[in-house]
Amino acid sequence: MPPTLAAAWETRDPARLADATTAAFAGLARQAAYHVQATNFEHHALWRENSSSSLEPGRWATRDWTGRGRLGWSLVLGHLGGLPVGLDLTLDEIEGHIVLFYTSSSRAVDWSMIEHWFALHLPPPRDFDNRRCHSDAANFHHCLNHLAKLPRRVGPTAIHDAIVNGR
Repeated sequence: MPPTLAAAWETRDPARLADATTAAFAGLARQAAYHVQATNFEHHALWRENSSSSLEPGRWATRDWTGRGRLGWSLVLGHLGGLPVGLDLTLDEIEGHIVLFYTSSSRAVDWSMIEHWFALHLPPPRDFDNRRCHSDAANFHHCLNHLAKLPRRVGPTAIHDAIVNGR
């Protein structure tokens, strides 16, 4: 657990704990090598098809995929027609790199509002040709191709520590 999050936990102050948790998640999310727009079902299907730890692996199931959906954050970006516009963010580690999955979790969905929020708070990283590292579930192969070009990380990453070791 990061020091600021541990200190907030000790105080048992909900506001301080919420701020520290948000800061810790945002710090990990900024390390994401790729952003993928995928519903919860699509996220699971991608993991099942591509992960080496899947019980029903697909033909490409050779990927080292840690933490599937266990580290996430939900927030309300605003309102549309009196209904909240929600966003769910989830961090996974694929081939040693952090990948951010996101979906709208509300009845009212405004993708312009969501894209604007990403531009302000969590812009997608750029690849070697300065293109946005972003795709939807149907084009997930772009994410895998991008990760294959990155140098392989050695040892546990921050997300691995957060998920496996509770830090």
